[in-house]
Amino acid sequence: MANPRKAPRPGKAKRPTTGNSMEYIIWGVPPGEEHEEPLVTGLKTKAKATEIMAMFNNERDRSKPWYGVTKVRIHSLDLSEPPDFTKAIQ
Repeated sequence: MANPRKAPRPGKAKRPTTGNSMEYIIWGVPPGEEHEEPLVTGLKTKAKATEIMAMFNNERDRSKPWYGVTKVRIHSLDLSEPPDFTKAIQ
Protein backbone atom coordinates (compact mmCIF):
# COMPACT_ATOMS: atom_id res chain seq x y z
CA MET A 1 0.00 0.00 0.00
CA ALA A 2 1.36 3.40 -0.96
CA ASN A 3 1.98 6.10 1.62
CA PRO A 4 -0.99 8.55 1.44
CA ARG A 5 1.19 11.52 2.43
CA LYS A 6 2.31 13.77 -0.36
CA ALA A 7 6.02 14.34 -0.69
CA PRO A 8 6.97 18.02 -0.69
CA ARG A 9 7.84 19.41 -4.08
CA PRO A 10 11.46 20.35 -4.64
CA GLY A 11 12.03 23.96 -3.66
CA LYS A 12 8.89 23.98 -1.52
CA ALA A 13 10.27 22.76 1.80
CA LYS A 14 7.71 22.89 4.52
CA ARG A 15 8.69 24.86 7.59
CA PRO A 16 8.70 22.59 10.64
CA THR A 17 6.21 23.50 13.31
CA THR A 18 6.14 22.55 16.95
CA GLY A 19 2.47 22.88 17.76
CA ASN A 20 0.96 26.33 18.09
CA SER A 21 2.95 28.97 16.22
CA MET A 22 1.21 31.90 17.92
CA GLU A 23 2.33 33.49 21.15
CA TYR A 24 0.49 36.21 23.04
CA ILE A 25 2.21 38.87 25.12
CA ILE A 26 0.42 41.21 27.52
CA TRP A 27 1.83 44.74 27.68
CA GLY A 28 0.89 47.50 30.10
CA VAL A 29 2.12 50.39 32.19
CA PRO A 30 2.83 49.27 35.79
CA PRO A 31 1.94 51.59 38.68
CA GLY A 32 4.50 54.36 39.08
CA GLU A 33 6.01 53.84 35.61
CA GLU A 34 5.70 56.02 32.52
CA HIS A 35 6.32 53.49 29.75
CA GLU A 36 4.71 50.20 28.88
CA GLU A 37 6.54 46.94 29.35
CA PRO A 38 5.77 43.26 28.82
CA LEU A 39 3.83 42.01 31.82
CA VAL A 40 3.18 38.39 30.80
CA THR A 41 4.88 36.44 27.99
CA GLY A 42 4.63 32.96 26.56
CA LEU A 43 0.84 32.65 26.48
CA LYS A 44 -0.24 30.07 23.89
CA THR A 45 -3.95 30.90 23.55
CA LYS A 46 -5.76 34.16 22.97
CA ALA A 47 -8.44 33.05 25.43
CA LYS A 48 -5.87 32.80 28.24
CA ALA A 49 -4.36 36.18 27.26
CA THR A 50 -7.81 37.77 27.30
CA GLU A 51 -8.53 36.23 30.72
CA ILE A 52 -5.30 37.59 32.19
CA MET A 53 -5.82 40.99 30.55
CA ALA A 54 -9.25 41.18 32.19
CA MET A 55 -7.59 40.42 35.54
CA PHE A 56 -5.29 43.43 35.09
CA ASN A 57 -8.14 45.68 33.97
CA ASN A 58 -10.66 44.65 36.65
CA GLU A 59 -8.51 44.39 39.78
CA ARG A 60 -9.93 46.36 42.70
CA ASP A 61 -7.85 44.83 45.52
CA ARG A 62 -4.99 47.24 46.27
CA SER A 63 -2.95 44.45 47.91
CA LYS A 64 -2.52 42.61 44.57
CA PRO A 65 0.78 43.31 42.80
CA TRP A 66 -1.02 43.93 39.50
CA TYR A 67 -3.37 46.57 40.94
CA GLY A 68 -3.12 49.87 39.07
CA VAL A 69 -1.69 48.58 35.79
CA THR A 70 -2.94 50.81 32.94
CA LYS A 71 -3.04 50.72 29.14
CA VAL A 72 -3.14 46.92 29.04
CA ARG A 73 -3.04 45.35 25.57
CA ILE A 74 -2.45 41.99 23.90
CA HIS A 75 0.31 41.59 21.32
CA SER A 76 -0.13 38.62 18.97
CA LEU A 77 3.18 37.24 17.73
CA ASP A 78 3.24 34.73 14.85
CA LEU A 79 6.36 32.62 15.38
CA SER A 80 5.96 30.81 12.06
CA GLU A 81 6.84 33.98 10.12
CA PRO A 82 10.32 35.52 10.22
CA PRO A 83 10.29 39.04 11.71
CA ASP A 84 10.40 41.95 9.28
CA PHE A 85 12.29 44.92 10.68
CA THR A 86 12.56 46.86 7.41
CA LYS A 87 9.97 49.42 8.51
CA ALA A 88 11.59 49.85 11.93
CA ILE A 89 14.97 50.78 10.47
CA GLN A 90 14.96 54.11 8.68
